[in-house]
Amino acid sequence: MAQLPEEMLKFILEAGTHAVPGPRLGQLVACGRNSISTPHYAPPSSRGVIPHLSPDLLERHTQISAVYVGLEDFTEKSTQNAPILESPTSGAQTPLTSFTALSQRCLSILGPRRVPRIRCRSQNTDNSVAISTSVGFRTLTLEDYLDATERLKADVVVTLADIADADKVSLKRMERMADRTHAWLRDTIEKQESRATPSGIVASVLPLNQEQQQLYLSDLAAEYKNELSGVCLYDPPSAQIVPTQLSHLPRFCISDPANPHELLRAVSHGVDLITTPFVTAITEQGVAFVFEFPAPPGDEQQQSMGMDLWSSSNATVVEPLRMGCKCYTCTRHHRAYLHHLLQAKEMLAWTLLQIHNFQVMDQFFLGIRASIQRGTFDAEVATFRNHYEEDFGVGQGKDKGPRMRGYQMKSIGRGQDPKREKIWGRFGDSNDTSGMESPSAAGVEDDQARKVLEAVESGVAADQETEQVSLSADELERMGLAERVDGSSKESSS
Repeated sequence: MAQLPEEMLKFILEAGTHAVPGPRLGQLVACGRNSISTPHYAPPSSRGVIPHLSPDLLERHTQISAVYVGLEDFTEKSTQNAPILESPTSGAQTPLTSFTALSQRCLSILGPRRVPRIRCRSQNTDNSVAISTSVGFRTLTLEDYLDATERLKADVVVTLADIADADKVSLKRMERMADRTHAWLRDTIEKQESRATPSGIVASVLPLNQEQQQLYLSDLAAEYKNELSGVCLYDPPSAQIVPTQLSHLPRFCISDPANPHELLRAVSHGVDLITTPFVTAITEQGVAFVFEFPAPPGDEQQQSMGMDLWSSSNATVVEPLRMGCKCYTCTRHHRAYLHHLLQAKEMLAWTLLQIHNFQVMDQFFLGIRASIQRGTFDAEVATFRNHYEEDFGVGQGKDKGPRMRGYQMKSIGRGQDPKREKIWGRFGDSNDTSGMESPSAAGVEDDQARKVLEAVESGVAADQETEQVSLSADELERMGLAERVDGSSKESSS
């Protein structure tokens, strides 16, 4: 394995049959990267980084071995001018790892859309897909995507797929989805053949039934079998329609599972590597994972999979987040400290929680692999389902997490309320209470603008259409927004 060519992505199926869908064990190997025992997870990045974890913390305190990156995270007005494409490199670095500072041990998986994806207002076309960028909705053409993948040199590249954002899709639209995805794969492979160091190409399998993409699946098995390094699913049950001739390839799943129960269902379908965006979402709500697989015996009443550290019941508990956990957080800190950090709105709270939650995920998948090896997976999944509730018991921290980033949600127009209010108010204002600002003032970012807003709300004349405040010199001086110079009538901004 140490002598594998740089462009080779090797998957070794260790257990299970090739033909029958079901849980299976494997080893995913890429030159210069840590070997990944599957089934496993790949956390999606946010603009190239795992939220709340700096690259050095990711390296020292987690065992994350694969990261999914969405190209739309780096696209603004144009993909061609994205700064990531011009990132300087040195040594074994690629432009992707250089720009994002990803660990050299991590397998980088590049796709067009982030996870979870945001529904776009525009539609896909015959040569492009709609994407949601930090400056609004744009289109990503196949040519730009192929150019970006060639320059970024990710370990694994997911081919473009025509995924419809609508809840209901007509039969004609489904046929178009299959035709476009088929054509985009063909063009991607033709482009790949001319590269000096090609990436591993992972062919997308649409979340449609087998009949609706029969021609496409047939060509995957017959014509493109030797050019592929894996298949990409957008819905775990799609693993059952992967042609038998491709069962030796790793199955990546780019989806948005809500909880570990859905992860177990994905593994039961034969998924090898799956994205887990819910880890960060639950961390930001101040919840620590406390589940394990296999589930412990006893406890007839279903248990919660998470512990709400915002709860006052943890204020004086000097125990680790989860007994027996060997993560950095549990071996050095206790629940009362994490509760205090959350109450103080300290960023360290979510960093420590993220480290712990990823450690629990590592142990969860370690238990899954051991269960498959023993041949007890199905029985232990049933026990897990009976032992744990479907949700994490999220409580007080639901709306108290870090401020939401604009590209994490779909905009609904001007004047909408902020998703989460500002934590801190004006320094030195005895009447200001953290987190108690009025909704109209919550989105104001600086002190002077806040004073102007307060003046407007108190009755100062304002143009309702332009929202420009009209203030006299005396009023500006009284509010502290200006001061007179040498007693003259001239005013200067504070």
